[in-house]
Amino acid sequence: TTVAIRPEVAQFGDAVASVVNLKFVQGAIGNIESYAQAVYGYDVRTEIVGSKGSILVGSMNRTPTTFLLAHGSSRPLADHFLSTFADAYLAEIRDFTDRILNDQPLRVTAHDGLRALAIAAAAEKSHLDGGPVKVPLENSAHA
Repeated sequence: TTVAIRPEVAQFGDAVASVVNLKFVQGAIGNIESYAQAVYGYDVRTEIVGSKGSILVGSMNRTPTTFLLAHGSSRPLADHFLSTFADAYLAEIRDFTDRILNDQPLRVTAHDGLRALAIAAAAEKSHLDGGPVKVPLENSAHA
């Protein structure tokens, strides 16, 4: 439990460990796991599993992607958190700035942010209520 693992966090009602299961409109499923007690440092990973292989993205790698395919895999380890995400942050800032300066539509919109917030709020409600929460994402190209 949070109290046993991180008593200083328990007073805020935050969870040290959590799992969110997602079911998308078109039938895909997703799973988000969070654990705030990685004793070896900051660790962020994403895994995408498809019919032709998997892609692993995470801070444990020198390059942030691992490919697992029929002929093998690749995964050089990272030496630091920033070596994984610094280029991505710079690319986001450059893309955002270029789009504003050139009057182009943004890749990530306020509506995208609201959808992410709705999902996060549903996860919190599920945690508090102890059951699944449906998130209506109508008017969404990605729902």
